[in-house]
Amino acid sequence: MGIRGFARNLSDGRTVEVVAQGHENSIHAYTQSLKQGPPNAIVESAHVERIKGASDYNGFNIM
Repeated sequence: MGIRGFARNLSDGRTVEVVAQGHENSIHAYTQSLKQGPPNAIVESAHVERIKGASDYNGFNIM
């Protein structure tokens, strides 16, 4: 997919923050998969926001 950025659990213990960069089609497919979640996961909501001037990331890290 060519996605760069990171994912991390937030301090509330329920929320995952994902920052992702890539080609528009790749980002769209990635956000759709995040909204579904992995097997046995419950995704209550998802918020997508475009950020201009974001940092360039090398690879994708899970923190």
